[in-house]
Amino acid sequence: MSNTPHSSTAVHARRLLATSNPPSPAVSAKAAPRPAPDIAARLRNEAVGSASDEIDATEPVAGQAAVGSLGGASTEKTCPVAILGAVANVGTNDTQLFEPLPAGTGASKRLAFQPRQAGWTAPRMSRPSSCSAKQYDDIVAALNSTEVGLEHPAATRLAFHTCGTYTALDASGGCDGAWIRFPPDADAHANGGTVKEAVEKLELVKARFPCITHADLYTLAGSVAVELAGGPPVAWSPGRIDADGPGPTHPAFSSRLPDGAFNGAGLAYFMTQWGFTPRETVAILGGGHSFGGANLDGSGWAMTFTAAGDVWPEPKNLYFKQLMGAAWVEATTNETGLPYFKLAPGEPGADARVEGKPVGRLPSDMALRVTRAYAGIAAEYAENESRFLADFSGAYEKLLALGSPGVGRQGGSWRWKGYAKKWEGLGADAAYAQLPAAA
Repeated sequence: MSNTPHSSTAVHARRLLATSNPPSPAVSAKAAPRPAPDIAARLRNEAVGSASDEIDATEPVAGQAAVGSLGGASTEKTCPVAILGAVANVGTNDTQLFEPLPAGTGASKRLAFQPRQAGWTAPRMSRPSSCSAKQYDDIVAALNSTEVGLEHPAATRLAFHTCGTYTALDASGGCDGAWIRFPPDADAHANGGTVKEAVEKLELVKARFPCITHADLYTLAGSVAVELAGGPPVAWSPGRIDADGPGPTHPAFSSRLPDGAFNGAGLAYFMTQWGFTPRETVAILGGGHSFGGANLDGSGWAMTFTAAGDVWPEPKNLYFKQLMGAAWVEATTNETGLPYFKLAPGEPGADARVEGKPVGRLPSDMALRVTRAYAGIAAEYAENESRFLADFSGAYEKLLALGSPGVGRQGGSWRWKGYAKKWEGLGADAAYAQLPAAA
């Protein structure tokens, strides 16, 4: 995203703030009986009723300038993600909690997800990976080696950015192609910093193991990184293929990546393109922000998501416990002017710093707290760590296969199930020694 401050971003942040902090006892007493001192009850009083603020078709969401510029000179002051008709396809009753939008608003704003540009011809694609089980084991070992020096949050973010460009509108983008290797996607601001460094470091592994495609390598690295950082195991299967040339330039696939300043409507629109339900949306965002942080060179923000830094905290659902149970105040990123939220003075962790960065939340994080379709799920995860970890693991596995129909096909393929369970054959479980050798 751009480092240029957006006035609409600041307005949106203030509106979030107005609905995100716990009400004072006096206000609560007048509005309703005093809630029980638990996260879910507090949430129902402060957040559920504010969902209409999050689905406002007349308020520009942050990122409007970036999305609008893909289509040319439009300056229309309507929400670029106002068309939520596709939300009906997520297959869950949660969708009824989204507020209806006025017909016609933002109708021409599906710019980031418009079909591939006219005149662009998809390049030739590679064959799938052909590694043996032993080679896959060696690749996993290399991903955790000091020689490669891959940072776990960076690997997780790389996998997200590799596959998160998918749209079901025309089944383009996604993991297949590993488009992030080529301009314009390689030069996108969101793919700079630690993401660019991760791509470079993984070339060491690719050179040593040419049997694996870049797309498989990037996603396997993301799966392994979650567990190495202390998170749950994430199942992974090979089957992704590489492009031998770049993707389209206008719009580029990378322009489809969700923006950290999105409100609830923005999240709903973008995640629906992936086929994600509200539960999967909350799980993937919460898990991705349970460790690591935001860096200026890749996002324009500077914060750590928990005081644990680059590893998962204890408890592992601390991201949600703090998001839903703590008070937050608006702050401004000095270098870019972008607003974010930090823990209010006196909250546990408010004074914590990781490499000089405070514990913070992006506007899109706070949207999980104040948007009705997401808030109840976030409250559930704040109280149920095991459910959160299971849902995140499944959602991240689903993300790592977007746009890759070859993932998990029978024959010559197997599934990584984490360090405890290692590999299993697809279909009936197969012993390690019986897995097929490289072709």
